[in-house]
Amino acid sequence: MITDGNTAQEKSIFQQPGHYLSRDLSWLKFNERVLDQVGRPDKTIFERLNFLMISASNLDEFFMIRVGRLYNYIDYNRKWLNKMGLQVVPFRDELLKKARVSFQKQHEYFLQEVNHLVRGKPFCVCARHNNPKPPRTKPA
Repeated sequence: MITDGNTAQEKSIFQQPGHYLSRDLSWLKFNERVLDQVGRPDKTIFERLNFLMISASNLDEFFMIRVGRLYNYIDYNRKWLNKMGLQVVPFRDELLKKARVSFQKQHEYFLQEVNHLVRGKPFCVCARHNNPKPPRTKPA
């Protein structure tokens, strides 16, 4: 039966903070699932590197968009409406704590899974500043 949400019982259900999910926390949970792909032994080294790169990119975007938005509310003393019933500063602290765990997991996966797999192979994973572009040659 489809209803229009006008009954008192339906309205009270939608006003309870426990019935809402945070987009920010959902973003981190999704990124955790992406990062878990790095630890799967059935994935190739290139797939693992790709999932590691995706999770790093997701966290970059998360900080630019989600955490940056929270700091705007804090810095300018703007009212922050959260249907979960959380205040902005404790919510920010919770996000940072969960993001720190994700960063640590990325680092561990790189050191324990990916870095281990590339040893002795004919390629390496290196930082951009350690891998300068080769000089361009003039066409013949």
